[in-house]
Amino acid sequence: PSTLLATLRTVANIWRNEQQNQNALAIAEAGSKLYDKFVGFVESMDGINKALGQAQSQFQTAYGRLVSGRGNLISSTEKLRKLGIKAGKQLQRDLV
Repeated sequence: PSTLLATLRTVANIWRNEQQNQNALAIAEAGSKLYDKFVGFVESMDGINKALGQAQSQFQTAYGRLVSGRGNLISSTEKLRKLGIKAGKQLQRDLV
């Protein structure tokens, strides 16, 4: 009986060690997948940042054409209104 008990304890320890090894491998695999996902997420965020920067640049260009420089769209259309075209609406004063 004492030899059997010692053998059972040894087998239980081996099984526990094997389970811990399997858990460690599963954790390592999950960590690897998580890291790859995180890298992809960071790359996506960088792409979004670049796209937002390009959108902001395009907006500034379009807005500049609308309100500034000689012959901008606001002053050109306001001249038409002053010349007598019939308009149902009027531009905001801060834009004119």
